[in-house]
Amino acid sequence: MPGSFPIAARSSWRTPIAALLLVLTPALGLATESNVQQSPRATVSLVSEYAAVSPGQELRIGLRQRLAPHWHTYWKNPGDSGSPPNITFKAPHGATVGAIAWPGPDRFIIGPVASYGYENEIVFPMALTVPRDARPGSQLVLEADADWVVCEKECIPEEGKFRLALPVEASARPADAGILAAFKSADARQPQPSPWRASASAGESTLQLAVEGEGISPASVRSALYFPDSWG
Repeated sequence: MPGSFPIAARSSWRTPIAALLLVLTPALGLATESNVQQSPRATVSLVSEYAAVSPGQELRIGLRQRLAPHWHTYWKNPGDSGSPPNITFKAPHGATVGAIAWPGPDRFIIGPVASYGYENEIVFPMALTVPRDARPGSQLVLEADADWVVCEKECIPEEGKFRLALPVEASARPADAGILAAFKSADARQPQPSPWRASASAGESTLQLAVEGEGISPASVRSALYFPDSWG
């Protein structure tokens, strides 16, 4: 495990390697959640919203992180510290894996440092397309190397190897309620288009955001925070 580094530092630690393999062998040890990579700070696994998949199906997989109290992980723009999770897939012919559909983050302020991410539990969802020629009775085996950073008062880079085997059947079967609830929680965080018009203007040291439109009032806006989409 790499050593810790101060919260004000930014990580450039990147070593993602992964492979997606279609294995035409009898189903053994199948589950909707992979093996678990566990530390005192985070429990991380690869999950699927379906317990069994069908040829040509489109579904989602996700990197699931369950965090110890007071620890957090990071959004695509981590802010002033940390680094977002990284996972890369190499798909066989006919299968594709999409990019992470980033759930909306929370903001963490420690002294002068602001960072963006998640506490408690989060799933980073990605779209998966099963090959059309996948045979019922075979397995779709996902193997992945991933890295991520978790922070409390200091930031710790972590990494793990995951293997998730999904049976291919004529009809798909949803995952258990716990896995589906984790995906649903991530879905509830997805950004939505604003019903109002917004414009921004920059001064020498400030950024002013103006929002206008029918129905906007103090009663219709509970709070407002600014999250820059990209670092820097």
